[in-house]
Amino acid sequence: MPAQNKANWWLWILVLIALPMFCVCGFCVWGIVGLASPNGAQQAAIPLIESNEELARELGSPVKASNRPNSNSIDIKNGFTSASATFNVSGPEGTGVASVSGHKKGEVWEVDSLKVDVPAHGNKEARTISIK
Repeated sequence: MPAQNKANWWLWILVLIALPMFCVCGFCVWGIVGLASPNGAQQAAIPLIESNEELARELGSPVKASNRPNSNSIDIKNGFTSASATFNVSGPEGTGVASVSGHKKGEVWEVDSLKVDVPAHGNKEARTISIK
């Protein structure tokens, strides 16, 4: 019987050591997942990109916007929430990088500025397409 009590004691020590490590790692994983998720400004920009005719002429149709940001930031000051992101855009004839900034108005995100930088491809020169 004394050997079993000793084993239980070591088990509790392992649990007490492992628990804080799990919590810290859990928060790290949650933070990384949050950074890799699109923010509201990016979500509001995707339909504008995918329906833009000028961008479709440049990259081919259909144009698809990535749901995974290259960079992502959200700022909350005085109850005002703003966000910005960069993410990839692609079409059958080329690719580009979109930059968006926006703000939250009530429960809805509004896009303040949206542009797509398209590098030179094929016989087309590099250019920036301002959507908003």
